[in-house]
Amino acid sequence: MPRRFLWALAIAILVSGGILVLMLRQLDAETWQSAFLRGDVSLIVRAGFFSLALLLFRSLRFTLLGRHVPFLTALTGTAIHTFIVRIMPMRLGEISLPVLFRTQSGEAPEHTVVSIALVRLVDLTVILATGIIAIPLAFGTLTMERFGMGAVALIVLVAAVATFHRWVLALVSVGVRVIARLLPKQLPRVRRIEDKIVQAVAFNVALQGRRKLSFWLATALVSVFQVLSLSTLIRAYGVELGVPQMVVGVSIAMLFGGVPLMTIGNFGTHETGWTLGFMWVGVKSQDAIVSGIASGILTLGFALCFALPAAIYFFVTRQPSPQEPA
Repeated sequence: MPRRFLWALAIAILVSGGILVLMLRQLDAETWQSAFLRGDVSLIVRAGFFSLALLLFRSLRFTLLGRHVPFLTALTGTAIHTFIVRIMPMRLGEISLPVLFRTQSGEAPEHTVVSIALVRLVDLTVILATGIIAIPLAFGTLTMERFGMGAVALIVLVAAVATFHRWVLALVSVGVRVIARLLPKQLPRVRRIEDKIVQAVAFNVALQGRRKLSFWLATALVSVFQVLSLSTLIRAYGVELGVPQMVVGVSIAMLFGGVPLMTIGNFGTHETGWTLGFMWVGVKSQDAIVSGIASGILTLGFALCFALPAAIYFFVTRQPSPQEPA
């Protein structure tokens, strides 16, 4: 294992651990130990089923965007990928999905990379839009202090989604020019990668209307089940809120959790966003901290439960990887 990766992993563990320790120091030991154990098991199980539904619709999107990704391949690959992302620093686990799809179905890695970029951008846009819509319902008023920066960010994200294929191609073109100057010997290989990315973008642009509609419907259901799963988890720890307050709190937690910081997965960032978001809508700091840390642990547990059978299926049915031309 490369030494740089080990250093990055060690730093990520320290950062995640440091954030969690700082949060736990806000509680006395007896309080947080008893609080973690008081979770309603029936609600935690229900949240697990919502997480399974979430996984199904996340997987469906990769089938809809892919060239050669059957649903079962997408399901097992996404389950494994989700767990790897949760335990790797700086979201480095994202690179696992192109490898999994290539190994299982021969899907070009460049195509999967384009799909991941589009899915992540769309998810971020939908989360932010959902949170902004819920703010006036949660607080009864809409002020620029609560809305301004979020509205600007949403406009930027909507523009980025609308022009996704154009700026991806422009970014790739710039990257190729830089590599041509710095590493001219690598230019033929880079040109092949560029061609495959162009093909992947062209494939996405040419998707049939029914397939695009299915993608957006699946994205809406991903958002719904994400909110259902996380709001059920906070309810499992005795916090009852209205739907708008739940949506605002969950949206902020998901936005923080998606930030690619030097942490283990989203450990630390998720809990911070959860605590700040739910305190903003009126939850006591102790309840927000306890439920936030518990939700991080439990969602990792759900991811592990889904990844284990998926990994067994993957290794039993894996196909030999096609050779890349020299």
